[in-house]
Amino acid sequence: MFLCCAALGTAVIVSSCEENQGGDNPLPPIDMVGNSIFLPNAADTVITVTMELDDVWKVRNSNTWFSVYPLSGDPGTVELSVSVMEANTELREKEADFIITVGVGENETNTQYYVFQDPIPGWNLETSTASVSGEAQSYTFSVQGNLDFEAVVAEGVDWLTIDSITESDSTKLDDNTTWSAYRTYNINMSVDANDGEVRTAEITLNGVDGITTETIEVSQMGELVADFSREFLRRSVVLKITGNWCGWCPSMSQAVHDAMEQYPNHIELINMYTGSQGLTFSDITTFERLFGTRGGAPYSCVNYYAEVPNYSSISVTSQAFVRVANEASSTEELKSNSVLGGIASLDGNTVTAKVNVATKEAGSYYVSAFLLEDGVIGQQADYAGIVSDTRNYEHNDIARALMTEPFGDAYEFSAEGNQVLTFSVEVPSSVQNEDNLHVVVFVAKEGTFSGSVSNADYSDFGYVVDNVVDIPVGGFAIFEYEN
Repeated sequence: MFLCCAALGTAVIVSSCEENQGGDNPLPPIDMVGNSIFLPNAADTVITVTMELDDVWKVRNSNTWFSVYPLSGDPGTVELSVSVMEANTELREKEADFIITVGVGENETNTQYYVFQDPIPGWNLETSTASVSGEAQSYTFSVQGNLDFEAVVAEGVDWLTIDSITESDSTKLDDNTTWSAYRTYNINMSVDANDGEVRTAEITLNGVDGITTETIEVSQMGELVADFSREFLRRSVVLKITGNWCGWCPSMSQAVHDAMEQYPNHIELINMYTGSQGLTFSDITTFERLFGTRGGAPYSCVNYYAEVPNYSSISVTSQAFVRVANEASSTEELKSNSVLGGIASLDGNTVTAKVNVATKEAGSYYVSAFLLEDGVIGQQADYAGIVSDTRNYEHNDIARALMTEPFGDAYEFSAEGNQVLTFSVEVPSSVQNEDNLHVVVFVAKEGTFSGSVSNADYSDFGYVVDNVVDIPVGGFAIFEYEN
């Protein structure tokens, strides 16, 4: 392969690979295209490039993972050795460059040479699971990586078939000519309708290298049919006002999470941030007026009737949340009359939740839907000393947008009925990672309740939450029962 450059009088005559000192397997041929040099993914490897240079020359290289030798010389035939010092541990090519300066003074000319090292073969599976609705559909699961593969459905699965694997989203490397091997692989499949229970299929990705494999799992939601003879699983929702400036807020947050661990699958949390820049909930003032907080934090209300103060002891606060939620599950008046399930998806910039609501008794109900985000790392004030790094606190269950009216959309539900409701919202610009979105939906009725938990204050805010469900975006939730 030859590269001619009249200005420099430079020609690359040949590029070759010396013996691989790092293993027994022979290295693949090394290519040089234009000013781009391609290195294998192996340490202790030397590539020789032969050039014709028409004047004195020198090399400038600031990289530490490869070296170039010699660094200067006289005109004529030059053999440059590019020595690879370390292997590439990434799925993307390692990119760098060095400069050869030919001539001196006014006759000096600089040429940039690009160096690319092969990546490790494989794929970046941010998630190895996917969830789809019960309808017959075409579905695409995307995988990022650099290795072609065959997708094989597990034996015995007849409701899911692989139609094709297409590629997209490759980008050019630093030379603005070479396409990266890292791309998006789209596994296009057909899924039959499911009128039964939830079912799961495994798909194995077999790399063309004959070595690399991965497994993904596709779950399909079944038909949501309520068993009205059973007691619905009764969850409670904690509506919490918080702020990253609020030094006592981490204590209450810890108390809620402790309560969720102590009483699993019975408590859901919505964090409404106030005065917290990019974390601030756009409708926060509506709820501050309802609860009378006037911009203060922390504050929490369970099911719209029980306020839990932020006690000096996290364990006391946590037990109050557990007891209020347990009271909702065990008190006949508060046992759930409704059960919720459904699926949430992201299409472009729109999140859509298709929610099934089954009710035992007819009546007037309000359904509220919030879009939440997890895993935002940022600043958090802390007076109690429980945050290990106040500059890198993980904020979760952040209310990002309402998908309904603030206190719910009104519905008339029938006895032993099952209605399918659809809610959609554009993803706000404040969202940092769409992969961490989920939708919390709850059903409420007008009224109030006064209970007997000693560490809670009961108030009349006009509603009583009957039940709640948390649906991951890209996933689903099914009807659940207490036993």
